Amino acid sequence: MADRFRISTFGRPRTPWRDSIQDATDDAIELGLASWDESRREWYLAVPVALQVEQGKSRDQASG
Repeated sequence: MADRFRISTFGRPRTPWRDSIQDATDDAIELGLASWDESRREWYLAVPVALQVEQGKSRDQASG
């Protein structure tokens, strides 16, 4: 099982689980929860927005 990513605010999920950080970031942008930093040329999430990560199990963990 692979890692999954979603956007939350104040600890509450705002988006469904996604297969990539980029997809989760795109959700945040679409919802107006991400801001563009022109000097660094990157998107960022300000408090209280968070990127939640659910780590997938490796094959060894899944069998044990």
